[in-house]
Amino acid sequence: MPAMIELLGVGAPREGGGWRLHRICATFRRGEVTVVVSHLPEESDTLLDAVAARILPEEGRVWIAHVPVSRDTVRRIRGIVAEVDVRARPVEHRSLLWNVLVAGKSVHRALHGLLRLPRKSERLAARRALERVGLGGREVETVSGLGPVDRARLALASALVKTPEVLVVREIDRGFDGAEAAVVRALLELLAHRERVAVLASATTPAAAIGFADRLVAIADGLLVFDGLPTSAVSGWPGGSARRSRARHSRAVFYLSTLSTGQPPVCPQQHTICGPVIRKQQYIGYAGPVLAGTAASHRVGDRFALWMAVDDCG
Repeated sequence: MPAMIELLGVGAPREGGGWRLHRICATFRRGEVTVVVSHLPEESDTLLDAVAARILPEEGRVWIAHVPVSRDTVRRIRGIVAEVDVRARPVEHRSLLWNVLVAGKSVHRALHGLLRLPRKSERLAARRALERVGLGGREVETVSGLGPVDRARLALASALVKTPEVLVVREIDRGFDGAEAAVVRALLELLAHRERVAVLASATTPAAAIGFADRLVAIADGLLVFDGLPTSAVSGWPGGSARRSRARHSRAVFYLSTLSTGQPPVCPQQHTICGPVIRKQQYIGYAGPVLAGTAASHRVGDRFALWMAVDDCG
């Protein structure tokens, strides 16, 4: 299946030096849910901004549905990519249908009503979008009576009325309790798999991707450091715990190395859990600066990377 989104060597500098993104290469396909994580929200946000044509990368290129992102194609790209704010504040005293009809319109229209009567085709498209997110038959209800999950559904309907091919959702793991978050994620997953929409969502931890995303992308210091199945990385994220892989009957251990080495260190024998045979070593992400009281062989302020080693014992 051809890629819906392609990033080739994409870079975006950070004010004051350094990179928010640096030489990022990735592809995203239809019908796929991808969660993007980073310890610095600005890094994952910048990747989503590049896809949504909010920024033009200073290096590399981005293609959306084979259309290159440039100043000349921004309007066309925004017709393909829809940004969804699941915590948006709609107009409370207006109906669900009205809010969907004015989605993306100017503030003047949103506050004072439509400047013209909507066409029949527009009303049908708005009703169809409400049905796709589970709000069918409730078009005339006012927004003030909606709970958090139904407001998220309304935000999705407002994006879907434009028939996008890509949905961009920021901070999918913030603002909802466990049950509410599960409903929102299930709806996004359904849209991706049933309607072949590409979904890109940002999150603060890989745990948000478990049971939801088909793929996890992690960024650290502007670099793409992980791209694969969510279950392969969640146990290695700083603050997480090592998990036994039942399918492979292997165990993982985690250790640090300075970022300056550029290569994974040899895992010391005393750090393995159940033997010396190391099947795989993998860079997990940026683990932060060294603090006072760390091993004497490193200076305070050195930057460390977190690595995962997997052995073959069961």
